[in-house]
Amino acid sequence: MTEYLQYQGQLYRTHSVVFRTDDFTIYELSDEIDLNGPVRFLALTRNQLIYSVGVLEWPDEDVLIECHGKGRIITL
Repeated sequence: MTEYLQYQGQLYRTHSVVFRTDDFTIYELSDEIDLNGPVRFLALTRNQLIYSVGVLEWPDEDVLIECHGKGRIITL
């Protein structure tokens, strides 16, 4: 079975979980998604909100940069 990010009616295959906290999980996608520009890494909060991430900011700054709406992980 494969995990996909479901966002705005589209499915994006996840490649791996990069980092996990109690509040969010950072995923690497197999292909880029357009979130105000091409993105391969993103965060999904436990409230199912998708954020672009600043992976170079961690741990000094807030890694969640901009909210892009709701999404979820599904397994097919």
